[in-house]
Amino acid sequence: RGARAISRKSDSPLSLSDALDPVVMLYDFTADWSNFYIVMEVLQGGELMDRITKKGGDYSEGEARGVIQCVLRAVDHMHRERLVHRDIKPANLFLASPHNDTHVKLGDLGFAAVCATPLTQPCGTPQ
Repeated sequence: RGARAISRKSDSPLSLSDALDPVVMLYDFTADWSNFYIVMEVLQGGELMDRITKKGGDYSEGEARGVIQCVLRAVDHMHRERLVHRDIKPANLFLASPHNDTHVKLGDLGFAAVCATPLTQPCGTPQ
């Protein structure tokens, strides 16, 4: 369901082909009787959660700001395409490089959904 929504193929209803896309690139997918096969962008830095753990939870304010800026760009990008992720967490943020602690891309769109109308209602815990 999420894979179809973010397909970069030219016949897709969405065109998210920019290499600087803040969302993990999905190049192709197929299925047989018992499996799904997904061809995705290679991000050599691994999961953000693993990097945070490796650093002993010691992310500087500047590093945290860089990560949040990437996340906000990804959310903005998806919302402009009428998509919602619905499962944003450090384990679903992937680092582009093993040498950079802040350049992340949003991945794991298994719970993503297409919204037919703009999202205008606030949600979350009431004040």
